[in-house]
Amino acid sequence: MSSRLGDALSAPDTKSRYVRRLFATIAERYDLITRLLSYGQDRRWKARLVALSAAAPGTRALDLACGTGDIAFALAARGAQVSGLDITFRMLQLARAKGGAASFLAGDMLALPFQMASSTSSLQATA
Repeated sequence: MSSRLGDALSAPDTKSRYVRRLFATIAERYDLITRLLSYGQDRRWKARLVALSAAAPGTRALDLACGTGDIAFALAARGAQVSGLDITFRMLQLARAKGGAASFLAGDMLALPFQMASSTSSLQATA
């Protein structure tokens, strides 16, 4: 590993900046890259994940590192109330442009922008 990359990954704050910058760079081609690198299997994996989730109307779901929203939209299509969270703002812009019933917000999964609600076990957004 190069010293420059090692430095970028050495601490949580520098790692977050590196990841955000990396995914902002590939965001426009993210779906294509995913499809190519998985030999087209990503669609099947995502469908399997959604099926295993047993999401149904009334279910609340949080899609961490949601990218361009494919899983969030598939969960929403099953009736779930879905929030997608991603560290890269451009990914969220592309997800929103696809349209659909999920909501999206920028954030780091290592510092979730939610607090536990005191009277229920649901999450409340702090942002």
